[in-house]
Amino acid sequence: MFFRLGLLAFRFRWLIVTVWTLVAIAGLAFGPALPSLLTAGGWDDPHSDSSRALATLRDELGWPRGVVTLVFEDEPDRLTSPEIRQAFADAATKLKALEGVSRIAPADGQPAAPYLSDDGRAFRINVEMTADPDQITDRVPRFREIAGAVGTRHASVTGTAAVYYDFQIQSEQDLRSAEIVTFPLALVALIVFFGSLAAAVLPLLVAAGAVAVTTALVYLLALHTTLSVYVLNTATMLGLAVAIDYCLLVVTRFREELRTLPVSYAVARTSATAGRAVLFSGLTVLAGVSGLLFFSFPGITSIGVGGAIVVAFAILASVTLLPAVLGILGRHVEFGRVLRIRTRGGMWHAIATNVMRRPFIFIVSVTVIVVALAYPATHIQLGFPSADALPADVDSRVGLQIIQDHFGTHEGDDILIAAHGDDLRSLPGLSKIDALTRSLAADPRVARVVSATNILPGATLEQLALLYAKEPTAAALQVIHSSQLVAIARERWIGDNTAAIDVSPTNAGLTNPTRDLVREIRAGDATVDRDDLQLLVGGITAAEFDFVSTVYGRFPLVIAGVVTATLVILFLSLNSVVLPLKAVIMNGASVLAAYGVLTLVFQDGVLARQLGVVPRDHLEATLPILIFCVLFGVSMDYEVFLLTRMREFWDRLRDNTGAVAGGLERTGRVVTSAALVFVVVVGSFARADIVTIKALGVALATAILLDATIIRALLVPATMRVLGRWNWWSPLRRGVTSAAPSISTLHELK
Repeated sequence: MFFRLGLLAFRFRWLIVTVWTLVAIAGLAFGPALPSLLTAGGWDDPHSDSSRALATLRDELGWPRGVVTLVFEDEPDRLTSPEIRQAFADAATKLKALEGVSRIAPADGQPAAPYLSDDGRAFRINVEMTADPDQITDRVPRFREIAGAVGTRHASVTGTAAVYYDFQIQSEQDLRSAEIVTFPLALVALIVFFGSLAAAVLPLLVAAGAVAVTTALVYLLALHTTLSVYVLNTATMLGLAVAIDYCLLVVTRFREELRTLPVSYAVARTSATAGRAVLFSGLTVLAGVSGLLFFSFPGITSIGVGGAIVVAFAILASVTLLPAVLGILGRHVEFGRVLRIRTRGGMWHAIATNVMRRPFIFIVSVTVIVVALAYPATHIQLGFPSADALPADVDSRVGLQIIQDHFGTHEGDDILIAAHGDDLRSLPGLSKIDALTRSLAADPRVARVVSATNILPGATLEQLALLYAKEPTAAALQVIHSSQLVAIARERWIGDNTAAIDVSPTNAGLTNPTRDLVREIRAGDATVDRDDLQLLVGGITAAEFDFVSTVYGRFPLVIAGVVTATLVILFLSLNSVVLPLKAVIMNGASVLAAYGVLTLVFQDGVLARQLGVVPRDHLEATLPILIFCVLFGVSMDYEVFLLTRMREFWDRLRDNTGAVAGGLERTGRVVTSAALVFVVVVGSFARADIVTIKALGVALATAILLDATIIRALLVPATMRVLGRWNWWSPLRRGVTSAAPSISTLHELK
């Protein structure tokens, strides 16, 4: 089939190139508009306890869909000067006039407690929104324009929407920065490998075409579904890397076949050998990234969608466009020769031979190295995607830091509780809320608790029961002088059967004590006096807890599915039972090593300064999943490249040692070069300012370098020497031989 496909690609080469060129050019038109359709959200499960808590507070107590916070910092006398007070009043007027704004606090925009910090150096205005999250995010530039016009020494806009907006902008900047570095470095690496400009440019053109078409399809999908900002970076990273890998294999085989065959048959035989390897290799990558589609979070599934599309088009381009271009170039593929490259793999043959003489020594040595690299992963801590993934000088993070420095707490860290009970406006109902409030406030991990029973200072429970009645008496309303505060308390903090409780943890950020507190509140720990109240716990820490639990509850099933699909694909490709099992184990070693390096650098801080990383007490919970699904498929590329060639030698020689040495001799240079180009591509993304993209780049680059050198060059031949003829055992009687006609047959056809 692949031989015929190669002949067809040669026959219709100009048509194929024309169609691909037109489609790629059309795809480029969608690129500039795509980032505006992507979101930094997509990490919430609407069925989780935390999401239900927030939904309850919104639906039953009228809590806003989003809050944007304007933060101002200056000297105390400056913040309260008449000039700045007037500027704050003007800002408040502008904010109230914005579409989707339901309320601002303070209502007059004037600096006063509790919105003015105790040291008088910081002031914040909370803007409550009724718009949906994407609309709020789109208005962040306008909020920043209003804040900047006040004239304080520093003004920032923060909150979830602002953080999401900054993720979008930073993601786009990181992608442009990576592309500027990737193409020149990859071109240099390809010139060193091929020695000629024509052969070196081909992989970059094919990769760019695959990414351009993917961009167009992702744009069309983004019009109808939620896609993460990470989809563009990861799809570009993965598309460039695998497309260049596939082109390396195909072009190398074409140049080899061109020595003894005319162009048409060289194209056909290349398709029948390298093209077939590319298909099965690509299918293993598809199996890996498709594992991301089985999670319920759009932030993860959208990366799987982008990855699957770009890999599919990389395969399609490698088996259609590339053979067509090679057919057009023919022997001009050597055009622009700048280096004389020795293509024989004598060094790799010698390595394989030496390794197979002492297989157990190399098996033990490589295993020790992999275990040492993987060991730090034993203390990995996982957390929720947060603003910490942004650079420290980004506006939304600066605003959060000002709040932390001057107000002592960080509203984004608060634990929000929706308490359900009967007739909570009554005195017995309020007594239950008060008991729960006091028990939470007594916990040393809690800095502050706000509820319906303490938001109005000086009021007794009896007075509050009169005040919170559906139709309070005039006498009850006279108890409290602040009519605005009474209205807020009645509207936002207490309902017939629902009450809100806001718990501010002592420790800022997603810390273990705060996580433990969430678990205890949900579990009904003895220290929490909940009486017969039913509690739904929300907030960022609770959302993190739900996210990690949901994702990692499904992760084992995804691993099983990806591994099973990979085993089936490799069996069909190699007609062997043992080799697919061995390949899966080898890939598992690469993944574990990547986890260890990730923990060592981004959590423990080893080499953090050199890489421009600020260590955190946890890693984003998505990273191990992304690394497994991407790395498991990509590293299988090199295994398929290697084993497919070894299979060809085995079918001819029926000698295990000769097949292993011959396969490594012919593919060792290709695999290592492909890995180096892959490292260049993903390594350029390690320069990203978003920690998630940087971590993904560092982990993938390290693992692939380890995989294509130590594991494939040493561990593979060593284990295959020990397994001997069992490598090639299959329950099928008829072995899968090379899909390409022999050289003698081609000469007869010619």
